[in-house]
Amino acid sequence: MNAIRATGYRNIIWVPGLIWQTRLQNFAKYPISGTNIGYAGHWYPIGENNVQNIINRFYDDWKKCADKYPIIVTEGSWDTMEVSGLGQGSTEVFGNTIRNLYDTAGNISWLCMFVEDAIGNMRLGTNYWTYPTIGCGKAAFHWWATYTAQAPSGSPLYGPGITFFQDVDYGGLAVTLPAGDYTMSDLKDAGVPNDWVSSVKNSQRLHCYRL
Repeated sequence: MNAIRATGYRNIIWVPGLIWQTRLQNFAKYPISGTNIGYAGHWYPIGENNVQNIINRFYDDWKKCADKYPIIVTEGSWDTMEVSGLGQGSTEVFGNTIRNLYDTAGNISWLCMFVEDAIGNMRLGTNYWTYPTIGCGKAAFHWWATYTAQAPSGSPLYGPGITFFQDVDYGGLAVTLPAGDYTMSDLKDAGVPNDWVSSVKNSQRLHCYRL
């Protein structure tokens, strides 16, 4: 760290976690000394596709660091067809759960890998590990639009959006979507289960249709 600063570099330094960048809890107790420092980590399902287990794993490790310091996820993906076990997981369970945990923490920047390099010229990559054939790549395109209403300057097109809460008392995890037309499948892909639809704040309006 001192050697980097000695070059005159003053921007943020992202310190990688331990054990293939998966372990960050140690930095909560033993932080790297200095200023403008954050921590970088990798997050994969490792075959885990159970909501409560994913939450427990997050709170036992990353949450301890995120409560004190900024974190950036520099690597992470998932797909139900990935057979090695490292990235095997579904968007419905793993993807939506970890995204909600990141957003609720408020101190974590994350990415979805394998969305291809050029939006205007998407091609299937090696072993089809890119959008639209991998779960995380497909989820990214659903999720990005949901952050429009949270831009610092607001959204002249969508307005403030509607926030869906996990709990009826507006607690737990939350997902904000811009105004628009959504099918139940769209809501599910965006991380809003069926039973969250009744948990929006007063003064926000939903129109539900049965097709």
